Amino acid sequence: LLVFLGLFQTYPALGVLGIVGAGITAVYVLRMLGKVFFGEAAGERAGVGGGHQGQAAAVSGQAGVGGNEHPGQAVADISQDEGDDGPADATRGEVVAAGMLTAFVVGVGLVPFPFLRVIEEGVGAALGG
Repeated sequence: LLVFLGLFQTYPALGVLGIVGAGITAVYVLRMLGKVFFGEAAGERAGVGGGHQGQAAAVSGQAGVGGNEHPGQAVADISQDEGDDGPADATRGEVVAAGMLTAFVVGVGLVPFPFLRVIEEGVGAALGG
């Protein structure tokens, strides 16, 4: 916010370009995060199969090596993981902590001036003024 305020005061055209650039960057970063955390697995997009199916195929080729004469058994053992629900949701304490941190960061970003007054003396002394 402070960078954009200073930029608008000195070079308004560059300020507009900076805002547009920040918006485009935000769109691409949010798209990337959405695909990383909520997108399909690479194998599912290609039609190969993701998750445990790829592991089952890899192990079934080696099934006879370890004394298992039934290659289908290796596939069944791996593809039937019980209780594998993925990562657990955040606990109530984690949600509260993340919410408090988020509120503080957003608050400082929207209203930075009270915090700037606190550090103004130290910055002025460091700059010799």
